[in-house]
Amino acid sequence: MTQTRLRADRRRRARAWSLLGWFLIFVGIGVGGGARDIVHDHFGYIGIVVAGVLGALTSMGGARCVIHAKRLRAPGAVDALAHDPRPPVVYFRPFAADVEGSQPLGSTSWQTNEEQLSAAMNVIGPLVAIGVPQEPLPVLGAARLYVDDSRWQATAHELMACAAIVLLRIGRSPGFWWEFTTAVGCLAPHKLVLLIPRDEALYEEFRAASRRFLPVALAPLTAWHKKKATRGDLKAVIFFDAAWSPSVVDVQTLRVPLLRGRPNMPLVSVLQFAFGPVCENAGLPWKRPGINPRMVALIAILVLPFAALAVVLWSSRSILVLTMMMFGYRSLAARSVPVSPW
Repeated sequence: MTQTRLRADRRRRARAWSLLGWFLIFVGIGVGGGARDIVHDHFGYIGIVVAGVLGALTSMGGARCVIHAKRLRAPGAVDALAHDPRPPVVYFRPFAADVEGSQPLGSTSWQTNEEQLSAAMNVIGPLVAIGVPQEPLPVLGAARLYVDDSRWQATAHELMACAAIVLLRIGRSPGFWWEFTTAVGCLAPHKLVLLIPRDEALYEEFRAASRRFLPVALAPLTAWHKKKATRGDLKAVIFFDAAWSPSVVDVQTLRVPLLRGRPNMPLVSVLQFAFGPVCENAGLPWKRPGINPRMVALIAILVLPFAALAVVLWSSRSILVLTMMMFGYRSLAARSVPVSPW
């Protein structure tokens, strides 16, 4: 099957999976919430519980169908580079990290860790990675490029040569160490960015071993116990100046203005702020994230009912006070008017 026919077949299957997924999601919402009164009338509270569980499971199955459809639609690296003339952001990682990268992040988002990394890097360029050769469908996030085992090192060299920056998630595998030493040897320091997962033992092991290759030793990181659920498993971002002196941005403790966050993609705004110093160091364009209308709307939805309740209570209290004052004034007036004895 040619690549054109393969893409057309995947688009057709993606539409079918997407329709099925959204159908199941709406059915699950209807079973779990809309039919509550009917179920209660026939089966009581046990029926409500069973309907809620069945509705949740149906909606979760629908969500998995929608995610499968997104994977079928995911563009490859060749297509992404053909449609975007900017130099790419190249992402190297241990393949085992794809398990964590493919997980949805937080309860308010269907976007995976890697999808949000890709969205944040889109300010710089398209995120591109070498895919696992045996995987039937790409992981959502970086556009995948599939090559044979005999070609991956040459492909990695080519990607590094054309990259705006190279993201390298640390690991223990021989493949990671080849990528790290190659990047240190052939890249300008400002082009290399290390992604540090929340694994203190792994970082300390890497920090000790990397002294042989880096002119300046990496510093220990602190506050490993601090974690925010909406920031995934990424602990820190490390970048280098012209003399290979490292700088650290702690992703878990980085302060992001509330109104500039994204409720549906919380990691994106965090990474955009974290990569501000990286872009400045590398001479790349960077724009401070603006105020997010969705966050404003969400805060308004949460705050307005309480504000309305406060107004009602204040109005009720004011009416009560005015009523008491009026009746009190009338009583006082009635006592002060003399009564004629005639």
